[in-house]
Order: sequence, then C-alpha cells, then structure tokens
Amino acid sequence: MPNTAADGGIRPGDRVRIRYQLRNLAAETLENSELTLVPGEGTFFPLVEQQLLTARVGQRLCLTLSAEQAYGERDEQACMILARRQFDSQWTLDPGSIVSFSLPGGDEVAGQVLSLNDDWVEVDFNHPLAGQSLICELDIMSVETNK
Repeated sequence: MPNTAADGGIRPGDRVRIRYQLRNLAAETLENSELTLVPGEGTFFPLVEQQLLTARVGQRLCLTLSAEQAYGERDEQACMILARRQFDSQWTLDPGSIVSFSLPGGDEVAGQVLSLNDDWVEVDFNHPLAGQSLICELDIMSVETNK
C-alpha cells in the first residue's frame, strides 16, 4: 500500500494514482481509466498535472480542457497523401482503418485512412480527439510520496 502524504497534499515528485473519465462537451464518455503519474513529467494533460499540485488525496477534480489544452487543434498538414506501394500488401486498407508507421527514431505514429485508390492513400495523423474540447473528471486515489 502506498504511503500517503501526511497532510494529503501532492508535491512535485510524488507518484499520484488517479481514476479519470474524459467526456466531450455533449457528455459522451470517451475514456474511463486509471493512471499513475508524476505531476510535471508530461504523462497526462499539462493543465491536469498542474492542478494536481493544488489538490489532495480523495479530492475530485473536474476540468474543462480547450482543444489546445487537450490534444491540440487539428492540423490539416497532418493529413498526407502517401503512395499505395508504401503499405504492406497484406494490410486491409479501407476508409476509417488505423495504420501505424515506425519512425527513424523507433517511435510509432498512427493515422486513420481517409480515402484511397489504386495509387495513393490519404492518411490523417491528427489524434482522433484533436480539435475537441474535453471534460476531464478525476478522483485522486492515492499518493506515494517522493522521499
């Protein structure tokens, strides 16, 4: 069982376990999960991590994040037309399919197929929630203090 900060407050370097729910502005649940993070390390939305440093164990936070504070605005330059030959012939490509590419540094990037023909595939590399404001409701479950 993790140690809890004596005063219940969260300090820089503490490991914080949260249960969170993301909803769009129409109140549709998009994600419901648990996460352990260290505020300030960039694991979650920066505004949420910043607000955790003013909160206590057992507290519930509800924040409305602008598109910029969440996954960013949509970037039309992140929609690209790629040669069909760049795709493995075993892939099933249809509009709406998710495709993944390995970058030179070893990272992977995913995109959604928008349209295609025999010569090219149009892929959107924006995050699916880019351009949307979100409601983030979270419960602070526990804090493991940084010793």
